[in-house]
Order: sequence, then C-alpha cells, then structure tokens
Amino acid sequence: MPSPSPSSSQRLSRLRALGGAAPRLRIGFALPLMPPSGVRRVLPLRRWKAAIVVLAVVFTVMCLPLVAGGLPSLDTGGSLSNFSTNLFQWFWLLGWSVGALLPGLALALLILGREVVIARPGLLTLRVEILGFGLAGDYPAAGVRDLRYVQAGAAPGSLWRGSHLAFSYYDVPIEFGSDIAMTDAGELRLALTQVLASAVIEPSPPMAPTPSPTPPAAIAPLPPAAPAVASALSVAGLIAANLIPLAGVLIFAWEIGEIMLLYWAESVIIGLINVVKLIVVGRWAAVFYAPFFLAHYGAFMAAHMLFVWMFFLRGMAAGGDVQVAELVHALFALWPALLGLTVSHLLSFVQNFIGRGEFTRIKLAQQMNAPYRRVIVMQLTIIIGGMLMMLFGSSLPALGLLIALKIVTDVHAHRNERRRAQDPADAAS
Repeated sequence: MPSPSPSSSQRLSRLRALGGAAPRLRIGFALPLMPPSGVRRVLPLRRWKAAIVVLAVVFTVMCLPLVAGGLPSLDTGGSLSNFSTNLFQWFWLLGWSVGALLPGLALALLILGREVVIARPGLLTLRVEILGFGLAGDYPAAGVRDLRYVQAGAAPGSLWRGSHLAFSYYDVPIEFGSDIAMTDAGELRLALTQVLASAVIEPSPPMAPTPSPTPPAAIAPLPPAAPAVASALSVAGLIAANLIPLAGVLIFAWEIGEIMLLYWAESVIIGLINVVKLIVVGRWAAVFYAPFFLAHYGAFMAAHMLFVWMFFLRGMAAGGDVQVAELVHALFALWPALLGLTVSHLLSFVQNFIGRGEFTRIKLAQQMNAPYRRVIVMQLTIIIGGMLMMLFGSSLPALGLLIALKIVTDVHAHRNERRRAQDPADAAS
C-alpha cells in the first residue's frame, strides 16, 4: 500500500527547514518565452466540471451581498453614529470581499489555470498561473532528485492529478502536471534531466589547511547585551509615551474622555503597524491576510469608537448626535500624545520585530491574531478603570491611577510579546 503524501502545510514546513537551500517563491507576471538552452512546457490543469459548477454557485452567492445593497456612504460631514455604522459596513464588506475572492480565484484556476515547467541549466522552475500571472517556485538542480513518473492512484495525496510527474527536492516530494500520458511524460522527463544535468559546476578552490576545530564547550556564548539594550530601549519608549497623557492631565486639564479617546487611537496605531508586520512575515501571502485583518479589526475599532465617544466623552445622558468634525477636532487636540505613542510602537517594531529578528520566528496566522491579545487586555483595563472613575468622580488622583494601570498593563503585554517571539513553542500555544 503506498504511503500517504505529506500535506501542503507539512511540505511547506519541511521546505522552510532547509534554510538557505529552500526554493525561492516569486509572484508576478511572466512572458511565455522559451529560455535559452532550456525547456519550457505548458501543462494544463485537470478540469473538474463538478467542482467548477459548485465553485461558480458559491462565488455567485457570495457576490450577491456586494452588489445588492451598494456601498455605504462615508460622508465625514454627517453624524458620528451614521459614520461609525457606515465604516463598520465598509470593513465588513472588505472582509466579505476577501472571502468571496478565494472561491473566485479557485474557479478561475480551474477554468483558465495551467502549470508551466521551465528548466534551465542548474535550475528547475514550476509555475501555477492564470493568463500569465501566478506563483513560481525556483528549485536549484542540486536538490532535485528522482525525477519520476507517477501513475494515477499511486500517490493517495494527489489523486486529483491522475498520472503526473514528481521529484524529490532533497527529501520533500514535489508534484506537477495532471493526466500526462506515459509517452509524453517520458519525453519531458528526459528533456528536463538533460537540461538540469548540463549545468557547469565550477571546481572548488583548494582549501588551506585549517587548525583543529575548537571543542563546542570552549566556544563562548554570544553576549546578550544587544538584545537586552534593544528591549530596554523599547520599554523605556513605551513608558515615556504613556507618561505624555499625564502631562496632558496636568497642563491641559484632560478629562477621562480625552484619555479614553487617546487609548482608542493607540489601538488603531497598533492595528496599522500590524498590517506592516503581516507584509513583512507573509510577503505575497499578505495580499489575502492583510485585507482580512483590516476588515475584522477595523469593524471592531469602528464600533469601539462610537462606544468611547458616547459613553466617556459625550455621556449617556446627553441627547442628540454629534458630528464627525467634533471627533476630528478632539483627536487633533491630542496630537502630542498620539505622536509619542506612534514613535513608541515604531521603535518597538524596528528594535524588536526587525532588529531582533522576531519576524523570522512567528507564523503569519499568529501575527494576524497578535494585536488582539494586547488590545483586549488593554481596553478591558481602561474601560474598567474608566467606569470606576466615573463612579467616584474624575479627579486628578483617579486619572493618575488609570494612567499608571495602563503603563503596567502595556509593559506586561510588551514583555509577553517578546517572550512569545523568542520561544516559537510558546507562540504556538
């Protein structure tokens, strides 16, 4: 009985584990040009009529909400409640559009998609494309082994392909083609093998004699001074930025409403920086992940904005609605604190996420959920503290206590993020 093929996620993990030898992935448009001294062969994907019909129905149904009601207006000159509601609908439509895009792409792939195999001396490239635009993987010939023909049913994990070609990239099975006749497969296999084997391998220069390697026990560990300084600097920046609201309370007589609006705006800053992190971690995959994150995070922040304004700034007893211009004016008055918080989070991004290589130790799905752990804890702390202040009066000591509680929560969440980024096993839990 043939052994089951590894899943796509398992193959991706094993390819990533190859480090510098891992294949290079590229996304973009490619002209149908024959490479010099190489082979280029187009392999149409297998068409499943039943799957095409199902995907067409799903795609049509998911597109109905996008075209039925039209797009909500984002008139910034109207009331805040209408603006928040319409903004929520915009973010919801964005998330729904990403969801509809997936069956749409699958449908287009089944109808118009094709695989292209390109061999050059020393390099094998596999592309999956639609009308010339698609995803390509470059496999150096040094890791390509056992180029073989697989008959239909021989590989349980690739039954949909029928008879196809496959090779092992080091120890990871890679398959391409579908419903390939044995004669055509034999000709293609021979052509690919000849081109890949024709690479000129430069002889390695003679190596000078080297002394005996130092025993591992004698190798001094790298000093942790640099990471510690980077972490301390970002923590110091976070504390300094959180002390700016205290200056606002003392100098500009900020009340609980201004503080709560400021902390809502900080959550927006965290979300926007997380979009950049998604792009750094996921690269081309962020095309799907970033809009979906913006959709549900933006909808959450739109509803939260209305709650903060009506409950803490305007007050539940006040009647009527407010204009969006009032919100813009209130945010503009907080610009020193907003600037400080933005610089603090950008400093952490540069020092920790990029400088300490945290982006190399976190998965895309984990990064997508990362802001919620911190934002939810932060917002619960602020809301509970704000309610207690409204209960006992908005005095200066109470505001100072709220700011101090926010600083403690922020520093604790910041250190937890660094710890999870350093320990992948903990980050996965």
